[in-house]
Amino acid sequence: MTTKNYVPRMLILALILLLAAPAWAQESKDIVLPERPALANFDLYTALERRQTTRKYKTTELSATDLAAILWASNGVNRADGKRTAPSAHGKQYMDVYLLGPTGNYLYDPLNRKLKFLSASDLKHKVAVQEYVALASHILVLVVDLDKVSEKAGSNERKLNFGNSTAGAIAQNVYLMSAAKKVGTCLVANIKEDEIRKGLGLTKSQIPVYIMPLGYLEK
Repeated sequence: MTTKNYVPRMLILALILLLAAPAWAQESKDIVLPERPALANFDLYTALERRQTTRKYKTTELSATDLAAILWASNGVNRADGKRTAPSAHGKQYMDVYLLGPTGNYLYDPLNRKLKFLSASDLKHKVAVQEYVALASHILVLVVDLDKVSEKAGSNERKLNFGNSTAGAIAQNVYLMSAAKKVGTCLVANIKEDEIRKGLGLTKSQIPVYIMPLGYLEK
């Protein structure tokens, strides 16, 4: 084999390996999400019937397709003007959704339809008191930014109330899409705030309020 032929073949091999690697495994890069998740082919009545809190999950990692659908349902863009699937007071977007997974930690960016890579550190085992949380495939972290809440809310206590109400709507969206995807989840309020702050690099005004472990149902 000549040097002339060897170099192009090495480049081709490197390109093949890069394309073959799943997007969710490329932890050093942002992950681009589909503009609109594929239809779940699941009616609302059935999703409501199957909505439940689950604390036992399979060890199988969630697929990129199912994760994309759940993220979009949580607080994704559903209209041309950039408004979201979850309501927020005065139209202010003060909620952030973070994703903790086996390949690292990400910030969900609904407007640009991507997951912004933050770090490769293992936060799954540090964010909750309950042991079952760390066993989930992925974990959502719901964070309210008090600086982004309308000043009409007044005190930080009232601003936090606004964040909790929107977080509740986000959680229900996650529950329903998870039911459609046969994914188990649970809204957890007993969290390790200091660990989450440190791991995600949150500012003083950003308050983690809930986490939601995600994993395929055992049955």
